[in-house]
Amino acid sequence: MDSPGSINIILGKVMRFIVNVFIVLAFLIISCNLQYASTSNKGHVNIEYRDNGTVRLMKGENLFDLASRNSKIITDDSLEALVFSFLDNQKSIFKINKPEMAFEVLDITRDEIGSKHILLQQAHNGIPLWGKQIKIHIDSKNYIYLVNGDYISTPKSIYGDFVISENDATQKAMLAVSDSTGQWKIQKIDKYYFVLSDGIPRPSYVIKVVRGLLGNIIVIIDAINGHELHRISNIYKP
Repeated sequence: MDSPGSINIILGKVMRFIVNVFIVLAFLIISCNLQYASTSNKGHVNIEYRDNGTVRLMKGENLFDLASRNSKIITDDSLEALVFSFLDNQKSIFKINKPEMAFEVLDITRDEIGSKHILLQQAHNGIPLWGKQIKIHIDSKNYIYLVNGDYISTPKSIYGDFVISENDATQKAMLAVSDSTGQWKIQKIDKYYFVLSDGIPRPSYVIKVVRGLLGNIIVIIDAINGHELHRISNIYKP
């Protein structure tokens, strides 16, 4: 027969086991409630995707509460940091590994009802991707309610490097647009990555060519082989 001391030891172990079970159950219940509260605060979220798997549109009443993360009045400087916190928080959905490295803030505007609109330009190693921008919209309560735009997921590879010079690129652009080369002038040239149909960015020069007040043409020249990749014409014909 077990001694009273042995029985007390066994009972003590059983009681400790029961207490530990209750602690674990309480923790799980609290965690579930917190997760439910976080989800319910966001309400219904509508996400639309592009064919390449990136987010075309994300819409909801409270996608991210900026005010709860900053008790001070939100200035433009703090707004940038908070917006990148949102993107980092949702990076698995947006498929962007390091949002603060992948986007640059181009513009912040505020409208008459107190909403704020932040325009972000996608970039790789500091060089922008042509036509790849997103816009984040924040209401007067500092809730992000809408994200829309066109971008690509973090590139796994880049087509080479900038091989031809800016001077060579401008000559290619002049030849590409010219029915009367002498009348056209180069107004601006910038380095960009141009995303091809395969989704891989290619180094390129975006060149704006003008002719008087009659119009302009934007020519995108491949920075590897000098071929024309794309053209946008805006020519006035009386």
